[in-house]
Amino acid sequence: MSHQSPLPPFSIPMSTKSQILPLTWSPSSILKSGNYALCVLNQPVANPSLLVNLWNKAQYRATVDGGTSIWSSIVNNTTELVKVENPDLITGDFDSADQAHVSHFQGLGTRVVQTPNQDQTDFTKCLEQLGELAKSDPK
Repeated sequence: MSHQSPLPPFSIPMSTKSQILPLTWSPSSILKSGNYALCVLNQPVANPSLLVNLWNKAQYRATVDGGTSIWSSIVNNTTELVKVENPDLITGDFDSADQAHVSHFQGLGTRVVQTPNQDQTDFTKCLEQLGELAKSDPK
C-alpha cells in the first residue's frame, strides 16, 4: 500500500509591486499536527473512516445542527476507534438536528449553543462559536 498525501498542495499567486510570487499551502502538515478544528455539517460523508481519523486528531470538534445526527450515525456504525465520541461544541438553529442526539452529547459534556440568527449560515455561526471556545477554553 503506497502512502499518498490526502490533499494536494494548493497554490495562489501573490502579487507584489514588481513580481508575482507563488504561495503554497499544504494542508497535510496541518492535518498531521492536529492543530485544527473540525466541523461536521449536515451533509453526506463519503469516507467515514477518514472523518473519524481527522476527528480523532482535531484540537476542537464541532457538529453543526443536523451534522450532529450525521456524527451520531457514524459513531454508532463505524468499526474505527473513536477516541472522543462527543463534540466539544454543537451549534445551529436546530431546525434539522435530532434533539435526542443533541441531548445525548450534551449529557456527555458537550457545550450546546443555539444560534438562531438567520442572517448567517449555521457554518459561519459555528466558526464564530469555535473562536469563542478557543478563547475561553484553550487547548
